[in-house]
Amino acid sequence: MVFPNATPVALWGFHATAAAIRSKPLRRMPISAAIIDLVQARRRFGYRRIHDMLRPVFPGINHKRIYRLYIDANMAVRKRKMNRP
Repeated sequence: MVFPNATPVALWGFHATAAAIRSKPLRRMPISAAIIDLVQARRRFGYRRIHDMLRPVFPGINHKRIYRLYIDANMAVRKRKMNRP
């Protein structure tokens, strides 16, 4: 069955460039390595503070990308338990 006028949006429900965005692991390798190094050195820092530390090294990076890579690496600050009397 051939669909001459069908676009990826019509067939799969997403745009063709959306699949290409996730397929660039080489572009994010140095950033991921830097995030992992910082998190291992400073375990209580969240993604916002990690972003502030990485901004001079990677000036074009934004907080949303740092958050995505932070979560992909299974890094998360554990929530502290409340001390109830």
